[in-house]
Amino acid sequence: MKICIDYTCWVIKNNTFYGGGEYFTYSIIKELLLYMDKTDLTLLWPANTGSCNELQQELLDNDSIKVCYVYDLASYHFDEMDVLFVPNLRRKRDIRSLLYIKNKYPEMRIVLTIHDLRTHELRKWDPYGRYFCKFGVLGYSIKNVTLKIKWIIIKRILLRNLDGAVDRVLTVSNYSMQQILGCTKVKNISLVFQKVRYIDSADKYVSIEDEYFLFLSAGREEKNFLRTLDAYVEAVSAKETDYKMIVTGVNDFVLKYIAQKDEEYQKTVERMVVFKGYIPETEIQLLYAQCKALLFTSKSEGFGIPVLNASVYGRPVIASNRTSIPEILGSSALYIDPYDKETIRNAIRLISDKKKYGLIKANANKMVSVLKTRMENEMKTSIEIIVGDL
Repeated sequence: MKICIDYTCWVIKNNTFYGGGEYFTYSIIKELLLYMDKTDLTLLWPANTGSCNELQQELLDNDSIKVCYVYDLASYHFDEMDVLFVPNLRRKRDIRSLLYIKNKYPEMRIVLTIHDLRTHELRKWDPYGRYFCKFGVLGYSIKNVTLKIKWIIIKRILLRNLDGAVDRVLTVSNYSMQQILGCTKVKNISLVFQKVRYIDSADKYVSIEDEYFLFLSAGREEKNFLRTLDAYVEAVSAKETDYKMIVTGVNDFVLKYIAQKDEEYQKTVERMVVFKGYIPETEIQLLYAQCKALLFTSKSEGFGIPVLNASVYGRPVIASNRTSIPEILGSSALYIDPYDKETIRNAIRLISDKKKYGLIKANANKMVSVLKTRMENEMKTSIEIIVGDL
């Protein structure tokens, strides 16, 4: 069986980072390599790319994988291919390309993954939102109108044609599935569970001395860092926690927000918050494995890779009660309202209570084996859906 995987959606020029969606694709490829006696694997790779991240370099160096460099998905000749797997719907022209490919190669099976449609959702009125902070009420309103027009175009003109372009759609949460079913006529849609990378016995590596909360991708507005930071600073000032906070992915907008605060606020941040730039994969795993708890107060998620990553190490998670997050963690998380700063502060206080922390940690530990087993089983299911019975 000849299988073609479109990797162009993940390769961004000179980008050394990778996210959950790319790791899901990487895991699919690694699983397919176990069946090399039955499959012939080709990756479509964008031409004229710069530096690669570690996953991409590993795939390029693998002699068992054929790599073809293309400028556009539709420009490749799929004459001998049995399956085309497109792991992410990133651009509007992707649907047009898939329609063209399906019409030209009707016998080829096309499987598309849609991780979420949340980038097109209207933003809830939020004074912590970037456009509100930068441009006030008028700017925030204009941005919402723009998003609404964009969503109407995508929903009514592009997504309605999706059913004729693909044979099967995969998605990663029931929340995302309901979004997709609400705006398309897709009939063949399957729910799959993502897989994350983890290091066995990571807690036995070099230990990080300070006890800390972990917050990832602070520069992305939907992650809700500014509100979380305010809640954390208030908890520190009230002596409700003495745990530090390690934060990744900070951008200029976050730094400007902190600079506008009073002197006491800035001193608390300087003393208690550690901002990190790019972090190698091994260090990220150690941060997951050794944190007191992951702060994941996101306002919107299609899946929520970080909560799964922290949970496979048995770490407690302070998690948003919105969108897809409760599907992953069930009753093992401390849930908060991402729009209510006080609930975030209360969760920080609970984690910082050493007597209560033991019970919270024990509850998190119960999920470890469940999640690891589910990841392995669901990966096999994903392969079966994509290529059938090998």
